[in-house]
Amino acid sequence: MRCPSSIDDEEGRQRALAEYGLSQERNLPSLDPIVEIAARMFNVPAAAVNMIGSDHVFLVANHGVDEDVDCSRDVSFCAHAITQDDVLVVEDARLDPRFHDNPIVTKGQICFYAGVPLVSPSGHALGALCIIDSSPRAGFSKQDQARLKDLGRLASDQLELRRLEVAAEAGPSHFEASAATSPNAVVCFDAASRITAWNAAAADMFGHDAEAVNGQPVDLLMVQDDRERVHAALTRVLAGAAPDTAPTELTGVRANGERFPAEIYWSRWYEGGQMHFGAIVRDMTVQKRERDALFHLANYDGLTGLPNRNLLYQRGGDALRAGEPIALILLDLDGFKDINDTLGHAAGDAVLQS
Repeated sequence: MRCPSSIDDEEGRQRALAEYGLSQERNLPSLDPIVEIAARMFNVPAAAVNMIGSDHVFLVANHGVDEDVDCSRDVSFCAHAITQDDVLVVEDARLDPRFHDNPIVTKGQICFYAGVPLVSPSGHALGALCIIDSSPRAGFSKQDQARLKDLGRLASDQLELRRLEVAAEAGPSHFEASAATSPNAVVCFDAASRITAWNAAAADMFGHDAEAVNGQPVDLLMVQDDRERVHAALTRVLAGAAPDTAPTELTGVRANGERFPAEIYWSRWYEGGQMHFGAIVRDMTVQKRERDALFHLANYDGLTGLPNRNLLYQRGGDALRAGEPIALILLDLDGFKDINDTLGHAAGDAVLQS
């Protein structure tokens, strides 16, 4: 068995980990939906978020992982994952010289593993989001790795909210210092929805002067159609409900009036006996453009621009499940093959487009 490689700045990594106030006894419920999604997305029996301590690991989110699994750092797959920048994929640990005689492997608890490191704003790898299976799995593709990285970014956002919560509990000065080092846009507001603080990344995103917005309603940052929904969610939390762990999709508004798609991750804490809220805001302009392009490629014909068979099946299935009446018309082009054979495929394409 090969032990994980040493970390160059292990002392700094441990200090960074301490900022999150996490332990085996204190997990992070907001990560639970992410590990559940990971297990479903990749059809594996178990997924987890592991933090790597000085000589042990602890699960802060767990879906299906055995409670009696060895938690020492030397045998941890995630302790290997944090030593590299990319996704660690082990298709069959029994055949891997790093893990073949690992006690977790010999007991049959892990055979397949894929884990992505979770990195703090200071650049330290704190732990990993991983999926595991007791059976080997081949063909974990680049696309699969990209999806796991996307989930890792969601987990990192929730961890960042946790770091800011711990800083807020320590006092306003600690929070301001933590928000200032965050690469994410962070906006804080009180129970009356008045902005109390935000960091430089948020000022850059929205284009407002940081001092000028203090005391302004948080409504300033979103389109009017989204305000009622946000206020309803805040009212539920003030009444005792937990904040949503899933991101809220909103349309943000910059100081110049420009609108942009945004995802917001909410958190709350108490300060001076009063509830306060924090939000990490992500500008989703590029991601939405990519999603729209991928959706169009998957669901529309590249030549004619018409919905393809995939979209037909989706919409037909939706209509059937809803019990809606369906009319289907099939059209054929007589002699189309002759056009391709005599005039060429370019002419055939022009006919189809017409």
